[in-house]
Amino acid sequence: IKYQQYGKLKFYLNKYRKLAKNEEKLWPIFSLGYLTFQDTRHAKYFLEKLIKKDKNLINLTMYADLLEISGQTDRALFLRKRLWDKIKNRHTENKNFIEQYLTIASYFVSPKVYFSLLEKYKNQLDKNTYWNLKYSYLLRINAHDKVFYLSRKYRYLKPWMEMNLALTFDDRTWQKELLEKKSEFIPIRDRVDAAVRTGQIGLAKELAFRGLSDNPEDYLLYLWLRDLYMDYSGKFALSSEFYSGKRIQHTYFKLDYRYPLKNRTYFLVNSSFKIQNSVDTNNYINVPETDTQMSLGVKYLLDRGYITLKTGIRDALRNFPFISLTYNHYTKDRVYFETEVFFNKFADETIYLWLGGMKSGIELRPTYVLNNRTFINFQLGINKYKGQDNTDIGNGIGLYSEVYYKLRVSYPDFSFRTYISTYAFSERSGNKGAIQNLSPYTNTRFLPDDFVETGIEFSFGYDNRYLYTRTSRPFFKVGLTYNTITRFGYYGELGYGSITSKKDNLAIGIGFYRGYTGLVEEMVNLFVEYRRWF
Repeated sequence: IKYQQYGKLKFYLNKYRKLAKNEEKLWPIFSLGYLTFQDTRHAKYFLEKLIKKDKNLINLTMYADLLEISGQTDRALFLRKRLWDKIKNRHTENKNFIEQYLTIASYFVSPKVYFSLLEKYKNQLDKNTYWNLKYSYLLRINAHDKVFYLSRKYRYLKPWMEMNLALTFDDRTWQKELLEKKSEFIPIRDRVDAAVRTGQIGLAKELAFRGLSDNPEDYLLYLWLRDLYMDYSGKFALSSEFYSGKRIQHTYFKLDYRYPLKNRTYFLVNSSFKIQNSVDTNNYINVPETDTQMSLGVKYLLDRGYITLKTGIRDALRNFPFISLTYNHYTKDRVYFETEVFFNKFADETIYLWLGGMKSGIELRPTYVLNNRTFINFQLGINKYKGQDNTDIGNGIGLYSEVYYKLRVSYPDFSFRTYISTYAFSERSGNKGAIQNLSPYTNTRFLPDDFVETGIEFSFGYDNRYLYTRTSRPFFKVGLTYNTITRFGYYGELGYGSITSKKDNLAIGIGFYRGYTGLVEEMVNLFVEYRRWF
């Protein structure tokens, strides 16, 4: 372990594991050895025997590390806090205690206090330990530039620190080099992340699968593996929904298909069929009985994002083509930037547009990933609205911002969301073509009034609706909104998601909506969705 001879270490750990189970003197070595390889399955066995025998600082600190490696970061922090409360006022000259003391202190004291403690005990630590503690703390407080600067002069960077810097600075060449030469020394989730970023999707899947065999309780690594299969594998999805509202009622069937081709290219097929009718015949007439669309597309994965091109035909109030081009790019500092340019896209700002309109324009959608729990999303849309016979209706611009926070990542995955949006519309006067046939009145407004909307949402278990999960469990969300047109509104969904075989998801549920996104409508919908990845 000391000299990082991992080949020999792994050989002897496996060779003498059975012997070590009955030899107390070997339990600390085998605990640390398996933690070194992030093999929590075997490390946990020896650590639990150790702790049952002696709940000393070193054993409990190792157990906190085991929880951290397993993705149980909240439990690890809780245990470290208990240890810190016990030792923060203790003083000793023992080198091993000082190292443990400084390691735990790094989670709970300010930078000023921590660096003063580090300098206080500097002469009692060897250089490797000193720089390991200093670099680790600087990385924890996101001082990556300082670590990089200091490492040019003082070295002492461990491989996991190098990978941390390579991922932060998004240096793909450095990431690839570390994967090839120092993979065993790097945390498994960082290995998977680097493999994805460098375009080695097959390697990423292999690493995640192998890591889960050693860390069966690592929920975060399981999410990595699941998302890899869902994002980069073939997919077949079939869904059906029944909407019942006070104005419109429809039954909806949808098919999505994604087939992986060579060279990081995917072939896309999307199709939908809707049967609909008017419930409010005083305001909505001549509603087309069916609304059908079919599109083909190509998605190409770039080094830092993707490009998607889709084109198709829709047949509703009229028959017309549509096309869209989407570009997604990951920049440094956890920022994703997406742009979509589209022509004759589906429009749902009002029920009239929903039935007989379309829009062309551009949308900018930047996302900032603050951490693995918090996301900040923005969207700016500039649209031109037309009827499905290509007659001009007017223009609109919208700005949307959202903060999404995942309180818990394992089931039930509690999440909170709050958003605010504002939209401004300019509708032209005069004849607006075929869309006017949907209204019995001559001066109908087909675009909404300008509005501002804000809302809050709570959800749990929502991975079970859309994603492959290992369990069959309920999901739920509820939201409250305020809109300057519809005033107070609400919405919610309740359902159950499960697996029927490996790599699939079946979800059923019911939803209800009132005054949501400015639509003056109350709706209830029933849905059934099946997804399979291959």
